[in-house]
Amino acid sequence: MNSRHIRFIGGGRWATIVLSELVKNFPEVRVDWVCNSNLTEKLKIVDADDNFRNTRLYDKKVNNYLDTPDKIIIASHSSQHCSDLNECINFSGEILVEKPLFSNF
Repeated sequence: MNSRHIRFIGGGRWATIVLSELVKNFPEVRVDWVCNSNLTEKLKIVDADDNFRNTRLYDKKVNNYLDTPDKIIIASHSSQHCSDLNECINFSGEILVEKPLFSNF
C-alpha cells in the first residue's frame, strides 16, 4: 500500500472486521479509527491486539480536528455513508466507501 496514514470511519461489527484485516496486512500504516459508538469496547480491541499498535481511536466529534490522512476509508453503516462522505468533502485524496453507498433507492 502506498499510504502511510489512513482515516478509517466506522465502528460496527463489519467495520471492525475490515479494520482488523487492514492492520494485520499493513502493520506500518498509521490509522485514525473514527467512530461514534461503543468507544470503550473499541478501545479494548485496540489495546488487546498488537496489530493495532499504530491505530488510534477517536470519537467522531473530533473528526475535523485530526491530521490530514493520505486516504480515507468509510465503512460505517450504509445509512451513514452519505453524511460521512459529506464530512470529508474537502479532502483531496482518495476515499473508499465500503459497501453500498445507499441503503435503498
